[in-house]
Amino acid sequence: MATSARFWAAQFIDTNGNPYAGVKVYHYTSGTTSDLDVYRDKGKTTTDTQPILGDSQGVAWFYGDGNYRLRIVSANDILLYDWEDVQITGTRSGTPKAIVFYGSDNEQTEDTSFLYDSVNKRLAVGTATNLTERIVMPNNSFLGAERSTASSTEGAKKIIGLNASDLISLDPDSLGILLSTLTANGLLYNSASQLLSSMVASANGQIPIGSASGIPAWALPTAGTGITVTGGANTLTITNSVVPKFARSTSDVSYTSTEVLASHTELKWAVGANETWVFLVCLRWEAADGVDLKVAFDIPTGTTGMFGVIGAGVGIGAAQDATSITNLSMQNTTTLTTAIPLGGTGAGEVHTGIMLGYCITSGASGNMTYQAAQNTSNATASKTLTSSWLIGLKIVT
Repeated sequence: MATSARFWAAQFIDTNGNPYAGVKVYHYTSGTTSDLDVYRDKGKTTTDTQPILGDSQGVAWFYGDGNYRLRIVSANDILLYDWEDVQITGTRSGTPKAIVFYGSDNEQTEDTSFLYDSVNKRLAVGTATNLTERIVMPNNSFLGAERSTASSTEGAKKIIGLNASDLISLDPDSLGILLSTLTANGLLYNSASQLLSSMVASANGQIPIGSASGIPAWALPTAGTGITVTGGANTLTITNSVVPKFARSTSDVSYTSTEVLASHTELKWAVGANETWVFLVCLRWEAADGVDLKVAFDIPTGTTGMFGVIGAGVGIGAAQDATSITNLSMQNTTTLTTAIPLGGTGAGEVHTGIMLGYCITSGASGNMTYQAAQNTSNATASKTLTSSWLIGLKIVT
């Protein structure tokens, strides 16, 4: 909508009631001595003089649109008044201070009266519909806006509206696009040419990756060493496969009258196929002198490796006897399933040792499981004690 000027007029007389014939009205921008135009017509097509000259009756008039300083002097240039902040507000054609609908011919639609349904909270133009909490408009019409300084011939710019096919269009007066042309399930972005565009639809788990020189692209993050990236429907899982595995014994496990290795139900960890691990077991045990304890591992098929034990009473081929149980010693084996004997000094006598080793799996996954048994079968129990623990660390190359 264009702005039209507002009519302003005044008569100036002296204290005796005589008019100031030929009075002069200077018009400036408020607070300055800079000229601010006034006009001879409502449409502001012709500017008026500076100053405006009054007639023989002291009447001066013009059309104005702005915030003025009006300086009034007599025909003999005697200052009569100096008025600041004189607001002469122009009027707008069409419906003032409201949303205006424009058709394809840039003319305001005939349905210029707005309907407000307070029950359904609806602002509508034209024939009312059942739409609620919306501004309702016919197809091929648009919401518009214009600059406050727009000329009388500039008119409003279309912002958003419905085209002839009832499709929502953004910025139809310029280079905008139809929402129906955007990619389904695609994200919006502002293109280099300042157009609203949409990315192609993503695959499961993909995220937009930016570029300083181009359009963002959908992609899964690149997996680094030991990192697994898995995309799913509305999910993205990033897994660190180098997290250490920890296990702890929460109760004593006894071995009586048997030399057959038994798997511990807690001291174990899962390994995958074709993996390399190093491990450490902090072992607490007790056993009768001469009966002792032996330890090894149950492993997945095809797994290779070795381990050793460091501690007091670690046997060389057999458990050390009670007279040398205080000596720190070490024994290792070249296979994970070959048992190493550990000495004991009787029930209630706790010993501690460290088991160190590595394993390399082949095509089979499974568990690396600590095993133990009596080294010499006896009715007096040998034990793996509570609070024994292990850590397994996967090696990534």
